[in-house]
Amino acid sequence: MKQDRCRQKEAGDKERRFEKLRRKAEALVDEKSTEELSASLDDVKELIHQLTVFQIELELQNDELVSAQSRLEASRNKYIRLYDFAPIAYFTFDEDGLISESNLAGAGLLAMDRCSLTNKPFITYLHSDSQKTFYSHRQSVFRDGVQQTCLLTLRLRNGEERIVRMNSVLVDDPYCAERLDSVTGPSQARLASSSCRFMLSAVEDITDLKRTEELLNQAKLASEKANEAKSEFMARMSHELRTPLNGILGLTQVVIDSELESEQETNLRMVKDSAVELLSIVNDILDVSKVEMGVLTLKKQEFSLRALVEDSFFTFENATQAKGLDYSLSIAPDMDDEFVGDPLRIKQVLTNLISNAVKFTPQGSVSISVSRDERLNKCARELVHFTVSDTGIGIPDDLVANIFERFYQVDGSFTRSFEGTGLGLAIAKSLVEMMDGVIEVRSTQDEGSVFTVTLPLSTAADAAAKKALAAEREKPAPENEEQTAEEKEEPTAPSLPPLTVLLAEDNAVNQAFAQLILRREGHEVVTVGNGKDALEVLSRQTFDVVLMDVRMPGMDGVEATKRIRSGEACVLDSEIPIVAMTAHTSIEDRELFLSVGMDCYVSKPMNWEQILEAMAEAMQVRGRCPRT
Repeated sequence: MKQDRCRQKEAGDKERRFEKLRRKAEALVDEKSTEELSASLDDVKELIHQLTVFQIELELQNDELVSAQSRLEASRNKYIRLYDFAPIAYFTFDEDGLISESNLAGAGLLAMDRCSLTNKPFITYLHSDSQKTFYSHRQSVFRDGVQQTCLLTLRLRNGEERIVRMNSVLVDDPYCAERLDSVTGPSQARLASSSCRFMLSAVEDITDLKRTEELLNQAKLASEKANEAKSEFMARMSHELRTPLNGILGLTQVVIDSELESEQETNLRMVKDSAVELLSIVNDILDVSKVEMGVLTLKKQEFSLRALVEDSFFTFENATQAKGLDYSLSIAPDMDDEFVGDPLRIKQVLTNLISNAVKFTPQGSVSISVSRDERLNKCARELVHFTVSDTGIGIPDDLVANIFERFYQVDGSFTRSFEGTGLGLAIAKSLVEMMDGVIEVRSTQDEGSVFTVTLPLSTAADAAAKKALAAEREKPAPENEEQTAEEKEEPTAPSLPPLTVLLAEDNAVNQAFAQLILRREGHEVVTVGNGKDALEVLSRQTFDVVLMDVRMPGMDGVEATKRIRSGEACVLDSEIPIVAMTAHTSIEDRELFLSVGMDCYVSKPMNWEQILEAMAEAMQVRGRCPRT
């Protein structure tokens, strides 16, 4: 309607101009007819010449006007064709929101005949939730004259709903002779003051895009839930596997420490070694899962590099002696000793590499060397190179690229000579990359392999830490390496006076192990099977310390500790030292245990030294009983 009114107004203005010119010409002719014509023949000829010139000029001007009009019509038709056949839907709206024009794609989007859309309100094709949005969008475009965008939901005649993005500008041509991106400031000002304005809207169907986004969000949520379930499963498996291993290792050691015949002791030590190997496999699997889930975290603490490397080296001394291998360690003399990093994970990487070197070297040698990158001299961070070399079986060229994959075996046949899970190198690579380092390998089949780990490590800046580490280095060296290994295997447990201990543990084997250890050390033990029973006993009897298992049926150790510390439980001593016994090894879990009021924790499987050490630490935290 608005468009028709504009066209009618233009046609009327043109006719009024022609009528005015006609009346003026007639008046001039009437005036000339009443005058006396006294012109000479020459004057007449001159007049005819001038009239002829004027006629030619008018004809030329008319030709130019016709040509210009043709060009304008061609240009207009071009824009109309572009508008009509554009692959994206276009609509032209008047200020009332009625459809003035639409192209073929627009009609197709609404599943309507194009002619039937003219002068129809666009809101009839909108979901009720989008009608107010379209109104506000239209008002903004006509008021401000600037480009606006909104999201709308179409509701078609067949009930189908489509999500569209509408991008609109203000124009004065219903056929959009101006591009959407060409409506500049001056154009906006002109259009804002014009009485004949339209809103040109490009409408893009984004239904599939939105559905894809929704599917991706659903997949993300499902993945997060799956990761949560996996984390819970791994935590439960950690508990379920470590708990029986704790019983096996603990009770085996108790029996080994008793008087046994030589053959019996040998057999039991093989049982213990097998359990330790099983524990190592469990730890590897758990570490892989933590890396996959992104929950494995690194510590930053000061440590002695020499002590770490030597400890890793001596761990495999007996194994290399049993195989008759030459086994050597070399640390560059210009190496600093105090660094900041995660010593546990660095040692894990190093021991994995040494373990593989020893395993795959039937004869010859295994050597470990540590050096620094001279290019970073005098820097706060140093590049430290750990190199493990062997003269073993080597790796075929076509398999070198695969050795860092999880569960990969160089020899996967049933007759393979070397056992293992295929996780060691995968874990080592993941840990090295988490520490911003690089692991490299050079290997020749039947000649040996060289693994090099390069880690950027910060030097320790704390003077007190340096002093403490220096004092540690100045301690008297052991008389021989065997003594060193023996001291590492048999740490000295703290000496405690006889104590009354409450043991909250639901596993019968672990109960028996802990009771044996504690009673052998002269402590009195009361045992309960869950947190609720622990609270009940603590409400009527005092103890020196509580050994609290974290996961128990009914009420777990975390909840029981919360109630003890908060005063919610009517216990006789809310400040009693509490040691968490846990198979949960993540830093987050340990922080949780400490945050609820547990004084320290000991990880399963645990030995008797760890139990006594934790008891002493918890009592020191509470100021109850210093070490003696």
